[in-house]
Amino acid sequence: MRIFDWATIPSHPVRPGVSRKVFTGEGAMMLVTEFGAGSTESPHTHPFEQLVFVLEGEVEFTLGEEKRAVPAGGVFRIPPGTPHGASALGGKRCRVLAVYGPPRPDVLPYCGYQKE
Repeated sequence: MRIFDWATIPSHPVRPGVSRKVFTGEGAMMLVTEFGAGSTESPHTHPFEQLVFVLEGEVEFTLGEEKRAVPAGGVFRIPPGTPHGASALGGKRCRVLAVYGPPRPDVLPYCGYQKE
């Protein structure tokens, strides 16, 4: 079993003010996304189920036509194929843990450190 120190896992920019760290297994993947204060939403969709846990701060999530403020400790599910997006609220940074099943092929290149 290999143990990784989260502090040493590389962070990758997503868009201005937003970055993420990624860890993958064979059947699932987790990402921690950090939204800087004032980050803006980027609506998107993908064919993967996504489980979301707000770790820090408050995030405004758009899920389909619905917009909700989700504080730290909030958890919810995004069904596959559902348009969604997120941005930080309250002028403060926030961090969100997302778990995907199966792993997202578009994000797998960021997991090269796991092969070293």
